[in-house]
Formats: sequence, structure tokens, C-alpha cells
Amino acid sequence: MFCSQCGCSLLINAKFCHVCGQDSSVNEKPSSSVDCDTGRTVIPTSTNATTPASTSQSRTPVSFNEYRQRKEKERSSRFKPKAKKAKIEKKGNEKTPSEVKINIALKKLRDNDLKFVRGSSLPLTVCPTIGSTELLNKAAEKIVKFNSDLTFGAFGFTLLYPDRTKVINLPGSEEPFTLEKYKKDIGKAYTRLTFYICKTEDYLEFLCRPSYCSDSDPDFDIIDKVLNNL
Repeated sequence: MFCSQCGCSLLINAKFCHVCGQDSSVNEKPSSSVDCDTGRTVIPTSTNATTPASTSQSRTPVSFNEYRQRKEKERSSRFKPKAKKAKIEKKGNEKTPSEVKINIALKKLRDNDLKFVRGSSLPLTVCPTIGSTELLNKAAEKIVKFNSDLTFGAFGFTLLYPDRTKVINLPGSEEPFTLEKYKKDIGKAYTRLTFYICKTEDYLEFLCRPSYCSDSDPDFDIIDKVLNNL
């Protein structure tokens, strides 16, 4: 052991330095010795020093629940949960699309009945606010374009609902037809709506069947109504 004041080597168990008289207990440092085999300086460890292992062993053990709660607090202090995105209510903010797609198909008179022509269904892009007259013109133009055997003829074409009634008003009412209102009433998507095109002369011949032209039929003048709407 060496004196902290003058650096002189102290005698064994000396309480004071024999050179300068410094108290050897001040800034006491463990004495070192030289290993004869390796030539390295060896500093003996103090018996009073507390090692980390002994410190950890002296701590009181905690239960699993306490350890878990402690870790959850540490985790919550380091990480913040992501803010939840507010759900946008679309019911009241729905906008009417500028264009929609519907289906049109061709019907021809066969065996005194208007029957669907297989493979004639075509998509048609129109405005939702379109009326019956404009829809008839667009549908007839596309049907003629993809069916070379058709021509507009003298009477042209007639636009029909699936039940083969003419498209003028909304079904069951006197309100003029618009595609948007019809879609709302029927409760289907635009892509599931199908309208039919047939020649007006076929439609008139269909109306002239005995079931329409009997004397007991209260709607005997239905053909006159159709001709007035041409």
C-alpha cells in the first residue's frame, strides 16, 4: 500500500506514513502485488465490496403479476396507440354519379308474343337523370349499331320495361320516368337494370292480340294511346 500524500510505500499495518506522517486510512486503496510468474500487477479484491450478483440476490423476488404490471407500464410509457380514424358517414353525403351503366336488350315478335333475343344484351352508359325519350334514342342507336339486320323504319323503336309495358311514366304512377327515380323505386343497382327495345310495329301488333282488342276489354283504346305517344 502507498501513501496518498507522498507516494511512498507504507509498512504493513502502518497507521501513519513513516515519511510524511499522513494518515494511511485516508483514500485507502487496496495494495497491489506483482505476480512472479506473469509479471503482472495483481490488485486484491476487497471482501467488503458488494458484487452485482450479491446485490441482485439480496433483492426481494416479485410475483409474475407484479412483473407483468411493471412491464406494461414501461411499454405504455414508451409507445402511444395509433389514433383511430373517424368513420365517414356516407349516407347523407352520397353524390349522384355523372354517368352510370345499365343494360339494354332486344325483343322481337314471335308467335304473337314479344320475346327476348338471346345474346342481344348490351351495356349502355347514360346520365342518371335521363328521361324516357332520350333513353329510347340512345338505346335504339346502340341496338341498331350492333344488329345489322335492324333499321329505324317508319315507326322507329319502343322502349319497354321487363313486363313489356312502355316506358313513359314510373311504374304504377303518373310521374314522368327518370332513370334515377326508377332505380330508387326498384331498389337495385344501376348495373342490374335492364330495359328492352323492340320495333314499334311489333309492339303494335303485340297489342292487337285478341286479349287486347276484345269488346269486353275496358282498355280497348290502348292502341290509340300508343299512337298518340309515338
